[in-house]
Amino acid sequence: AMTIPAGILAFFSLVSGFVKDPFASFLAQGGALPKEALTSALAAFAFLIGLGIAWWDWRRPALATAPERFWYAGWGFDWLYGHVFVAPVVWAARLNRADAIDVIYKGLAALAALSWRALSWTETGNLRWYAAGIAAGTVIFLAIVVFR
Repeated sequence: AMTIPAGILAFFSLVSGFVKDPFASFLAQGGALPKEALTSALAAFAFLIGLGIAWWDWRRPALATAPERFWYAGWGFDWLYGHVFVAPVVWAARLNRADAIDVIYKGLAALAALSWRALSWTETGNLRWYAAGIAAGTVIFLAIVVFR
């Protein structure tokens, strides 16, 4: 679906490159090649060769050589990224698995679990005992305040 628009874009990008000053000066000098026209022509020729190779590989991808397979694989960027960035971070994370900071948080979690176990023994589910405990605590508190 994108072949026709890409072909039109490639055609006009090539044609518009020759309309510039170097090509006009080439025509004005009667065929003597100035440096700009020569380099422009070489660049266009290199582009056309590359376009032909790309078209050939697009038509017959099974015939791709090892360098072309390397290019198709994104120039090995995924492999390089995995070995340069990902592998060292994974290695450091495995090495630092028993981090000292984690000990603090594991200790806090264990203290919370121990507190929960201790306080869960006082939970009976009977509302009368809860009310009686609050009343007894209030009486003891008032006695301390009054008789002090």
